[in-house]
Amino acid sequence: MIDKMYILHQRIMLMAVNKTKFTLVAFLFLSLSIGVSSCKSADAAQKSVDLSSKDQVSIMKPQTIPRKALRIKGEVTTEVVTLAQRTMFNLRIEEIVGVGFNFKGREPNIGETVSIDAPISIEVNKGEIITVDVSEMNNQVGDNLLFNLLQKIKR
Repeated sequence: MIDKMYILHQRIMLMAVNKTKFTLVAFLFLSLSIGVSSCKSADAAQKSVDLSSKDQVSIMKPQTIPRKALRIKGEVTTEVVTLAQRTMFNLRIEEIVGVGFNFKGREPNIGETVSIDAPISIEVNKGEIITVDVSEMNNQVGDNLLFNLLQKIKR
């Protein structure tokens, strides 16, 4: 009788172990398949489009604003003056195009005129409407805002 109970107990334990193994294998297979499909979808989302072909139209991506800069659009209102390898001109603000996430200076108002200090290599003319990225100068004098030109945006 004890032998029959022992054999029955062994069969029950073997069936329980087999069920546990099956459950564990099924769980691992399911986890692996979810992981693989996640990697494939992430890889597909990160692929970029190659526009190097000559018969395709190239699409320009928008330029990002430097983190400590202000992107402004306006009209050059004065003659451009060159002093000590720098160019100075005034710009009447028509639009604040964007603000860098770390810009801490005072933003000019629409219609306000600001002075811009630029490298001599930058070409601007009186009456020209330009879009530029500027950063605030530390040595502000008076009410007129003075900015350093970081880059002229080509339109």
